[in-house]
Amino acid sequence: MLSLRCRLGDIPGSEDLEGDGVVAPGWPRRSGDVEELRRNAGAVKGLGVAAIADHYDGIVRSLAEPPILIGHSFGGLFTMMLLDRGLGAAGVAMDPAPPK
Repeated sequence: MLSLRCRLGDIPGSEDLEGDGVVAPGWPRRSGDVEELRRNAGAVKGLGVAAIADHYDGIVRSLAEPPILIGHSFGGLFTMMLLDRGLGAAGVAMDPAPPK
């Protein structure tokens, strides 16, 4: 999981809100609940770490201000990758998955 702490007004659909908020965007090509994903596992077949990091890269770059990145496991790996790209104001990687 990767969470982005950012200003609420930067999150699409929250233009009327003020203050800070947290969003936890999902992986690309993944929709629905776990059962739906199991029925349609082909939707994420071949989805790799680079493509997922690029997906989050686009989300972070769309924000008005750099967010604080927080991730656990693979989210921690993505946090480190995004920080390495110069994105995010700061980051916390909790028990990150090791890069290859």
